[in-house]
Amino acid sequence: MKSLILLIALLMDEARPGGFVFIDEPFAHLDIANIDRVGSFLRATRAQYLITTPVTHNANVFAPAQLTLVTRKKKPGDDWAPPIGLIQRADSA
Repeated sequence: MKSLILLIALLMDEARPGGFVFIDEPFAHLDIANIDRVGSFLRATRAQYLITTPVTHNANVFAPAQLTLVTRKKKPGDDWAPPIGLIQRADSA
């Protein structure tokens, strides 16, 4: 969590707030309370980010996302993998 905070903080610049960062499985070893903390932190930043996460039953890992892409592997014998699923969060403003 500290590394993630430092990474986002390094992107912060008063002249050009935000930035873009690729975050690979930031919730992988966190308990539910810390997943919620990291999600709240990410939502509060002005940074843009791409998060990867494995399949999980904890829907809180998707809370910071405005857009979720769901991919699946190609089944044996199929020519193609299934189409990419798309879930877009409606603005609450």
